[in-house]
Amino acid sequence: YTLNGSIQKIARNVFVLAPSNIDIVSDNENNLYSKDVANWELDD
Repeated sequence: YTLNGSIQKIARNVFVLAPSNIDIVSDNENNLYSKDVANWELDD
């Protein structure tokens, strides 16, 4: 996270930390709070 990564809050007290070459993608922010898994994309 400290090397240009990102942090996303996905639920109360739940965060996802990802390196700079990984994007956390959701069509709708509300989807992140459901039981569905967020899509992950690798930046080449």
